[in-house]
Amino acid sequence: MEHHLLIVDDNPRLCEALAEHFAQEGRFSVDICSNAEDALAFLANQEPDAALVDMLMPGVDGAEFMMQCRERKLGEHTKFIALSSLTSEEAVSYTHLRAHETRGNL
Repeated sequence: MEHHLLIVDDNPRLCEALAEHFAQEGRFSVDICSNAEDALAFLANQEPDAALVDMLMPGVDGAEFMMQCRERKLGEHTKFIALSSLTSEEAVSYTHLRAHETRGNL
């Protein structure tokens, strides 16, 4: 059974490396969106099994993107997985900050 994966990240080299890795597994079809706006449009028409989402994209970041997905009822059955280049300590601080900014709606 093939799984459908969406990668949402503004780093083209990382996207290509991840896509190649998952494609080599032979069990994944992979689509790439380089920003949140493109990913929202993609999710309006398709629902992948999982989405790897960069939390630190310029413009609409990963947290805001996932909130917009929830508000618009996009990807309701998609598993969202956060990607970050932050250390675990930085990631915890960032998550707390974003949760406070969004009133806990991450």
